[in-house]
Formats: sequence, structure tokens, C-alpha cells
Amino acid sequence: MHTFRLYLQRVRILTYIWIAFAGSSASMAQERIDVTEIAPTLLVFATSTGNVVASVGPDGVLLIGKPSAASTPLINIILKQRTKSSVRYVVIYPESSLA
Repeated sequence: MHTFRLYLQRVRILTYIWIAFAGSSASMAQERIDVTEIAPTLLVFATSTGNVVASVGPDGVLLIGKPSAASTPLINIILKQRTKSSVRYVVIYPESSLA
């Protein structure tokens, strides 16, 4: 009987993990970002909440802007292709309300 309870507990945990993963994949699929390469080390990401500028180098990445939460995994995938460093510095810079 104890083995069966353990089995059910594992099935529940795996189900929760699968649901969480499926939900995050669905939100990733809905987000569309455009990437413009200004230079090999300077990228601009256009997300649903605004533009994000990325300066990429061997020591890491500096991101300035306001990325959407759904675009973060996609941006990270692109940045991993540009640098081996896992260091990320992020400056959230909201749009100006003076315009």
C-alpha cells in the first residue's frame, strides 16, 4: 500500500510539472519578438511591452529596456547563441511619459 501512495504522489508531482511547462510553452508561443542586429555585439529586441537593447560580450550581457515576461525565455535563447557567459545585467528602463 505504501508503494502505491508513493506512486500516486510522483504522478501528481509530474502532472503539476507538466501543466506548468505546458502553460509556459503556450505563453512563449504567443509572444513574438523581432530582433535587429545593429552590430554583432549590439542587438535590439522589439517585444510587446517595448524595446530592449542588448550589448553582448564575452563577459556577459547588458540589457536595457522593458522586456515582457513572456519574451524573456526567447531573448535568453538568442543571447545564449551569442555568448558563453551566463552573466546578465538588466536595467529596466520605462518609456518616458514626457512625450
